[in-house]
Amino acid sequence: MMGGGMMGGMMGHGMMGGMMGPGMMGGYGPGYGMGPGMMGGGMAGGMGYGMLYQLNLSPDQWSKVNGIHEELAKKQWDITGKMREEAFKLRNLMAAEKRDRAAVTNQYKKLQEMRLQTFQARIDAHEKFDSVLSKEQKEQLRRFAPWWGQDVQ
Repeated sequence: MMGGGMMGGMMGHGMMGGMMGPGMMGGYGPGYGMGPGMMGGGMAGGMGYGMLYQLNLSPDQWSKVNGIHEELAKKQWDITGKMREEAFKLRNLMAAEKRDRAAVTNQYKKLQEMRLQTFQARIDAHEKFDSVLSKEQKEQLRRFAPWWGQDVQ
């Protein structure tokens, strides 16, 4: 295990294979780093490429899937960068000697709106990905990965 002084949090069993907790590289602080479901799980926020190999995608399908993934990643990176800027503003508002509750609340709402944008981008990617698959591949995906499309964090 890694102590609180290393990357600001603790890691679970097996150090590198454990779950990351709050305050770590990708922790859940007030707008810092990656929050739940943000670019953390592979293709379109939850499915890694490993599952795709079992679907026997054609070269054309692979090209489309890679394009969808790249488009999602670019959107997520853009929004995440903006979220960090807004999170710094929130931190400064919270650290002020006299907090302005309305300003803090408005800043927090900005961050929540950005989180909603990342979630909607994942939904868009899921819909695009589903449009690439054949009926048989969709059935196979539901059998092998019933959780697909359920990353609603």
